[in-house]
Amino acid sequence: MDFVVRPIMGATRRGTVDAGAATSVIDVSAGEEISLNIRQFELKAYDKVGSDLHVTLADGRVIVLKGYFAEDEGAVARLFISADGYLSEVTLVEGAGGAIYAQYGPTEVWGKWSPHEDLVFLGGDEILAPASDDDNVSMLGAGLLLGGGGLGAAGGLGALAAGTVAAGALLGGGGGTEPQPGAQPAPAQPDIPVQQVPSGPRLPTVNERDPIVLGGGDSPSIGISGTADPAAEVEVTIGDKVIVTRPDQDGNWQVVFEGDTFPADGTYPVEVEVTQPGGAKIDLSGPSVTIDTTPPDLTFTDGTVSTGHVVNGDDHRDGVDISGTSEADARIDVAIGNVTHSTTANEQGQWTVRFTPGELPEGDYTRDVTVTATDAYNNSASYRDTVRVDTIPDPIVIQSWLVAGDGTVNRNEATGDLVVTGTSTPGNMLTLALFNGTDTITRTVPVQGDGTWRVTYPAGSAGSGEHEATLTATTSDAVGNIGRATAAIRVDTLHHLTIDPAPLGTGNVINADAADGGVTLRGTTQPGSQVEVRFGSITRQATVADDGTWSARFAGNDFARDEYDATFNVTARDAAGNVDTASRTVRVDTVVDVTIDDGIGRNGLINDAERQAGVRISGTTDPGAEVWVQVGDVRKQADVDGAGLWRVRFETADLPEGQGNLAVTATATDAARNSTSANRSVVLDTEVRDFNWTSTGVAADGVINGDDADDGLFVTGQVEPGSRVMVTLDGVEHEARVLGDGRWSVRFTPSEIRTGEYVTELRAVATDSAQNTDVISQSVRVDTRLNLLELSGPVTGDNTINLDEAKAGFAVTGQVEALPAITERSTVQVEFQGQFYQASVDAAGNWRAFIPGEVVPQGNHTLDMVVHARDAAGNMGSLTQVLTIDTDVPTNPIVASYTRDAAGIRSVSIEMTGDQITLTEIEADGDLSPVDTVATPIAPLGETLHSFGMITEGGGFVGGHLPDGSNLLITATDTAGNASGTFLAFDALNTSVIDLAGPVAAGARIDAIDLSFAEDSTLTLTEAQILALSPDQRSLTIHGGSDDSLTLAGAMRDGTEVVEGRNYAVYSLGEARVIVDEDVRIF
Repeated sequence: MDFVVRPIMGATRRGTVDAGAATSVIDVSAGEEISLNIRQFELKAYDKVGSDLHVTLADGRVIVLKGYFAEDEGAVARLFISADGYLSEVTLVEGAGGAIYAQYGPTEVWGKWSPHEDLVFLGGDEILAPASDDDNVSMLGAGLLLGGGGLGAAGGLGALAAGTVAAGALLGGGGGTEPQPGAQPAPAQPDIPVQQVPSGPRLPTVNERDPIVLGGGDSPSIGISGTADPAAEVEVTIGDKVIVTRPDQDGNWQVVFEGDTFPADGTYPVEVEVTQPGGAKIDLSGPSVTIDTTPPDLTFTDGTVSTGHVVNGDDHRDGVDISGTSEADARIDVAIGNVTHSTTANEQGQWTVRFTPGELPEGDYTRDVTVTATDAYNNSASYRDTVRVDTIPDPIVIQSWLVAGDGTVNRNEATGDLVVTGTSTPGNMLTLALFNGTDTITRTVPVQGDGTWRVTYPAGSAGSGEHEATLTATTSDAVGNIGRATAAIRVDTLHHLTIDPAPLGTGNVINADAADGGVTLRGTTQPGSQVEVRFGSITRQATVADDGTWSARFAGNDFARDEYDATFNVTARDAAGNVDTASRTVRVDTVVDVTIDDGIGRNGLINDAERQAGVRISGTTDPGAEVWVQVGDVRKQADVDGAGLWRVRFETADLPEGQGNLAVTATATDAARNSTSANRSVVLDTEVRDFNWTSTGVAADGVINGDDADDGLFVTGQVEPGSRVMVTLDGVEHEARVLGDGRWSVRFTPSEIRTGEYVTELRAVATDSAQNTDVISQSVRVDTRLNLLELSGPVTGDNTINLDEAKAGFAVTGQVEALPAITERSTVQVEFQGQFYQASVDAAGNWRAFIPGEVVPQGNHTLDMVVHARDAAGNMGSLTQVLTIDTDVPTNPIVASYTRDAAGIRSVSIEMTGDQITLTEIEADGDLSPVDTVATPIAPLGETLHSFGMITEGGGFVGGHLPDGSNLLITATDTAGNASGTFLAFDALNTSVIDLAGPVAAGARIDAIDLSFAEDSTLTLTEAQILALSPDQRSLTIHGGSDDSLTLAGAMRDGTEVVEGRNYAVYSLGEARVIVDEDVRIF
């Protein structure tokens, strides 16, 4: 008997049980699967021995599955039996008394894929039950093991108690005793022949043994038949469908599953349960039934529109693949038009077919695809999709004929940007490669919405010389087709032009003879070029030979009869538009000539300066000619150089004085005695007449002060008519306005007279029409400004007048322009509140003025103070200083609390204020001394805590205390320096009398006395004390309670005021006032 063991991991083991061995051992581990090649009726019993399973066969052999019941982390072994292509799992159930019952699970059939297919055996080993001496087969072998034709399959009997089933029990004979779980198998009865079996109900059978398979195209009907006792009931089950019938009188029975009783797709065993007339039930197994009428599913995975694929040109070249998935091993037929390709899906259900390029032509189109999938049971279904083919790339046009205007890049065009244009599909990106014979330059450019594109290459990209540059454009469309276009542009940057240097005429001069005979100009250029020669206003088209030589002839009448330099300008242009130019200048001389140069004297005028220096006269004539020059009555021969330039000099004695015209004549005679003359007239003017001042505009003292300068300076005079007068003051120059009769005037504006103190010159220069000059001048002193006016510093130190300063008056000091002589000193006045206060000024310019207190207003406001000054020259200036008047004293500090410990008072808290707070100790003997404190704002309370002590350099705090018997003066000082103080009284051990003698003697300023923190205080005030302590307000405010008393001898009640929300009584005491809390007792 064959067997197979499949582990969880690793190789499957196969083996064979020796037919001659009574006991065979197969090692099995937890989680492994073992399959025995045996049918169900060939099994006799199962026993659990420890962790081993003993399987007893019908022939008495025992197979030991060693370790079958061992477990490893929950994994257990599994047992299968298989024969004739069927596989059933054996499930062992332990019943009462340790009996082992076997249940056989659903049958799997070889041929359909299964995870257990390597456990299936297609054949079977024949195992016979033991026989008697006379070879008669027992009823167990005949009835149970053979199964009456219906128990032969591996899954025939539903349950078999291991080692307990006797033949009589199964057949219903032998007294009808029920098998007992766990009982030992009854021994065979070899001595009982078959014919001696007691009579009873007929044993049932199933006729159909071969597997039944129904697929596509088969009639949905399954017939099962057999035999049984006519009185028996037969129940046949396939899947979840059950049909119950009874045999006919001959014992034959048949059922047909169809219609509503036809099972769903699947593989099922045919289970037959026969209920015998006596009530006993016999389970039989029929053939396996496989039903598969469902066509296979199919899905497209590539190559079709539904998969998002488009066949582009690249795909098309090697054929078009269409892929998908379906049922494993299904036949796939893919049809496009009249072409069909077939294939078979692999084990994973994947399939692919390919259509050749000839079967799907190039272009831009779609084709329907029909795919038919047919499985092994001939079920089939068709599925449709679409193939999209797009092998046509987007078009590209390179407008090479427009490059550089004509498709050719010449030398001039090569020095600028190279622009290439064209068309393609809007929205595409275009790659344009320019190959200039050496380098490839690539650019990427988008195609515009109108389908045009434009690429600019930098100068020189096309290369130089004569060649063709290649333009290659590519683009990719939406499906990946590559469009390509190529064009060429002509590059021609070579050209040349020369003029033959051979002499023209005699000595390269075209004289009369040469001109009469005509002149031919020659040169070379690039073959095929056009050559144009221009001579003056005459243009000739040259004749160009095949070798590039050219010539142009000019007739005698093309040359004007004169002596001059003429230029031949030659232009050559080749077919590419390259242009070269060249020129040659020649001398034409057909006459004897003489000229007088311009500029005799000073541009045709001899003034005094020119006459004194002598006058040089020059001109030109033909080389070798003789020249004589006459000026007035004097005639001289000129020197002529080899170039025909002549010159002669007339000295001072040769020239007359005064005003008038002189004639100049130059006569030239050449070697042929040709003579010609040139004449010029020269103006003679050697003097300026009638130049002087009529008014300088300066005051009689010769000084220009600020007022004068503000008016400007007006200067007048007389000069020769037609002259030009330039007047200068301190470097500022103006041209005077000269009238026709010679009167002149000029004005200097205020801005042109430089401010300051300095001495300068007023100077006038007259130049007549002959450029003769004369000068007149005068010294002038300028003093236009007060050069200094300032304050020595802030008035009263801070430009703020507080109450004390307002009462006493204040001084204002500064500096002003200084002059040593007392008669020439500056004056200063201070303007305050509409009044002017004269300042004293010393020789150094220091000044001082005093503002009396009675003119200073009271209150809190700002005023302008203006300082006016005037210097000795009469220049005035002023400055303004804004002064702040603040005579309001700050509010008396309000005490909120204090802190006392065993050493004394260590801190006091007052209501927050913006003023500066200082604390002074009033010692028991009346002396006053400052108290160091550290202020800590307590914002939620609106208070500031002043702790007695100081912060050390290390950041620590050293505390202090106010000793017993001392009181405290808290003074608030505002930014203007006004101050107000509160006398804070504390409890004393020896007295409750408040003594103010110390503060009065020290001149302390106290506007309030707080008795609230000293119990049973007694205070006596006099008018003198109040006026001494509060000289500004002449008032004291007394804070306290009903335990405090105040003595005001001679005081009169004068009303009530509310202070800090409480009612205070007001008393008059002479010129003093006392405001006291109404709770304080008054005496």
